[in-house]
Amino acid sequence: LSGKTISGFPARSKDMPVGGGTTDVVTVWRPADGAIHLTADLTLPEGHILRIYPDTMVLLDPKKSITVNGAIECLGTFEHPVVFAAMDPNNPWGEISHADTSGKSIYRSTFFIGGGDSPAAGHTGRGPVIRVSHAEIEFDHCNFMDNYGKGLYGSHGNVTFTHCLFSRCAMGMEVVDTDIVVDRCFFLEMPMGGDVADNDPLYLHGGGDMSVTNSVFAIGGDDGIDTLKSYPVIENCIIHGFLDKGVTVYYGTTRVSNCLILSNDYGISAKGDGTNVYVDKTSIVGNSCSLQSRNKYGVPDAVIKYFITNSIIWDTEQAIQTDYPLE
Repeated sequence: LSGKTISGFPARSKDMPVGGGTTDVVTVWRPADGAIHLTADLTLPEGHILRIYPDTMVLLDPKKSITVNGAIECLGTFEHPVVFAAMDPNNPWGEISHADTSGKSIYRSTFFIGGGDSPAAGHTGRGPVIRVSHAEIEFDHCNFMDNYGKGLYGSHGNVTFTHCLFSRCAMGMEVVDTDIVVDRCFFLEMPMGGDVADNDPLYLHGGGDMSVTNSVFAIGGDDGIDTLKSYPVIENCIIHGFLDKGVTVYYGTTRVSNCLILSNDYGISAKGDGTNVYVDKTSIVGNSCSLQSRNKYGVPDAVIKYFITNSIIWDTEQAIQTDYPLE
């Protein structure tokens, strides 16, 4: 591949910003530059925009990362995506970190492949491809595939995913105290293996407005959607083929409606005192156990409440399994 090696961010201001102001400094990466080869960690300063045009390929050396204090505008299209990939397919690159950024970042039709060899975050013991802290990012028609780490780890941010795919990563994504919208997305094939634990497609932790709609979660070695002290709404989703739970709820309140929870070990499992699960217009079919109330941590007086309306529970060895008296 012919291209150029990048070790810093040259400023270029001839292009007007897509999402910023006229005072922003804009760095442009184009396919005419050839493959962009990152040989060192890079930092995009505050007030700077990195704009990446369709058909641009960015190749990163092992463990190399980009820190974004400004904003990225990744402007791929369906026919001409942008690609971030490892220079050496056997040695993953690091992460793109958005921390306390000065502007909203946008990724459109972008592939993230072979990344995530970055500092560990959250439950997997591995780092993310995208790290978010106090930043706002929009992902549209993006693909996180065959990554060493998890797709995304977010803390105290605002992230939106539409028409995205997560497949064969250490984990799909994990967010803590973050506003998140997931709509029309696919999370596929997150198998348990090696040193990877808690490799759920989606882990929702803590406060924040959390909405998961019109999406598919299929085939994995752990849980489909894992919640901890959070209050998500899960609507119009298919959750299928997980070796542990389809949905697991630990503290907080989870609302599930118009969903199909199919062929998991447990359909929905709840644990922790004060946990509430609302299920409406949902089919829980072909699971070994449909609804579980679990005393995982030895809390004998925990109160766990299920509210089930307008739903079908069918083809199961146990409709209800509880470690507590039913009353």
